[in-house]
Amino acid sequence: SCFISHASGDGDFSERLYGDLQANDIVCWHYTHDMRGGREWEDQISDAIKSYRKLIIVCSRRSIYRPNVVSEILRAIDEERRTGEQKLFPIRLDDHILGPGIMEEAREKVRSGEWRENWVYYVRKYHILDFSIWKDEEKYQHEFIRLVQDLRTPPQRKHPT
Repeated sequence: SCFISHASGDGDFSERLYGDLQANDIVCWHYTHDMRGGREWEDQISDAIKSYRKLIIVCSRRSIYRPNVVSEILRAIDEERRTGEQKLFPIRLDDHILGPGIMEEAREKVRSGEWRENWVYYVRKYHILDFSIWKDEEKYQHEFIRLVQDLRTPPQRKHPT
């Protein structure tokens, strides 16, 4: 099972990913499908992050600065630390998360108090599958098959960080 974290600007991709994962019997939480009226949205997101095995972070220039996405990433990091099991599963739509300038930007956001920790450093420790080619059907399918196989792999125990 997985929670899909993304910015609304990556909605077309995340909708496709959600549909394809569901079609492959991987239960997903996606706010456009699973957010319920009459309940606080932050509570719903916290519950989903705790309940679903992986948090897929759709990393793009549009998403990784969005306060809600950053908050979801930090919640998943907290959950990894609490349980000792891998929770984060970053994928990328562009190379921004891997670029040389983002580490300095992250350090500045921590210094300014905008972010409570440098989650970019933490996320970059993972191999980040490349979905920048998602509009090319053959290349998308190749990465998607890898993603499904990896999501079905039993959770890894993490070393305390």
